[in-house]
Parts: sequence; C-alpha cells; structure tokens
Amino acid sequence: MKKSLPKSAVKESIDNLPAGLCFSLPSGMPLLINRVMYNLSLAIDGQSLQNAEGFWRTLTEGEIKNGAEAVSRGAQPVIRLPDGSFRTFSRSELTVEGRKVIQIIAADTTDLHNMAEQLRENNEALRQLGARLRSYNEQLGELTKREELLSAKMRIHDDVGRTLVRTRYALAQTNPEE
Repeated sequence: MKKSLPKSAVKESIDNLPAGLCFSLPSGMPLLINRVMYNLSLAIDGQSLQNAEGFWRTLTEGEIKNGAEAVSRGAQPVIRLPDGSFRTFSRSELTVEGRKVIQIIAADTTDLHNMAEQLRENNEALRQLGARLRSYNEQLGELTKREELLSAKMRIHDDVGRTLVRTRYALAQTNPEE
C-alpha cells in the first residue's frame, strides 16, 4: 500500500474545500493555493495571489478593490464581497518538517453576518416596542388618575343632587302652603 497520495490528489481535495486556503513561506511565496482563495484574491486585490504576505497586508491595512469592502481589519479581517457574501480571514504559523509555513484561511461567514444583522434589527424593534410600552404605561397612569377624578366628581355630584332633593322634600314638608 502506498504511503503517500499524489500531489494532484491533494490539490484536487484542497480545491474542493468551501473555505479559501493558502500555504506560503514566511517570505510570502505561495506553496499551495486552493481555487477559492485564488478567486478571493482576484475579487479583493484585483490580481492573482503571487505574494501571500502582500495579500495579508492588503486584507489588514491595504486598499480593497473591485467593489469589495473591509468590514473589519486586524488579526481577523472581515471582507464583504460584491456579491454580498462575507469572508473572515485568519493567519497562523505552522511548522512542517522543521520549516515555518504560513497558513491563511478564508471562512465563509455570510450566514453569521446575516444572523447578526437580523439580531440587530430585532433588537432595534424590541427597543422601539419597549419605548412604546413605557409611553403607554405613562399614559395609562395619567388615564387612571383622570378616571379616579371623574369618578370622585360623579360621586360628589350624585351626593349633592341627593342632598338637594332631600332638602327640597324637607322644605316642602315644613311649608305645605307653597
């Protein structure tokens, strides 16, 4: 049984990954780039990935081209592509057979960003609902005060009315000639 796979099988397997993947020397010279990363470099930098370190600098601090947009920079830059999808990049150093190798990965985080946007929209809707409920609560307190005042006025009016009717009746009983 063979102990290793042919290079073409490794390349084909890596090309079929949904994430962008690039392995390079610390100098930036690419060792292996999959199809996704190649297409991402064209979409973001406007050219094929010839220098991985240069591409990383573009992601973290350089000029993004072709309608792509840097959403965040730093250790894990996030880029929004012209098609509306998001890619989050990470860079790490590996040691392979005693040699330093740089690995850059581009993960598709479109669903995560869409859910975060939906969460922001939901939070805003909840904030507005909370403000309306607070306003309603304040109005309810004012309405309750008015109802109690009206009820008190009605009781006083009814009491005064009964008192007038009794007074009139009592006066009519004491002065029968009228």
